Amino acid sequence: LALFPEGTTTSLPHPPWNSWTRGHGWIAQRSGIKFILCFGLSYENQEQAAWTDDTSLLPHLLQTLRAKRTRVRMNASWISLKTRMNALEIAQSTHQNICRAVDYVSAQ
Repeated sequence: LALFPEGTTTSLPHPPWNSWTRGHGWIAQRSGIKFILCFGLSYENQEQAAWTDDTSLLPHLLQTLRAKRTRVRMNASWISLKTRMNALEIAQSTHQNICRAVDYVSAQ
């Protein structure tokens, strides 16, 4: 199951905490899973590659598909869920891990 807690993409280096939904934390807590794999992505040209704001999906998708190539750097990290973590703590942990992953790939 793949979820996007921020609910969108952003041209900012980090997804803002106030846009981070907590539903994935609730799902993780209720399902009893033990780990979450967090991915951080950074596009070579974040301003053009990220689907943001009021941009319509189809024109953006067509523009992206017409590009000869799109360079993306990715980093991933596992979060081990402790038995007593609540949905908010899980959401905070995923947010921190994804921000660190983006920092890592941006520095490469």
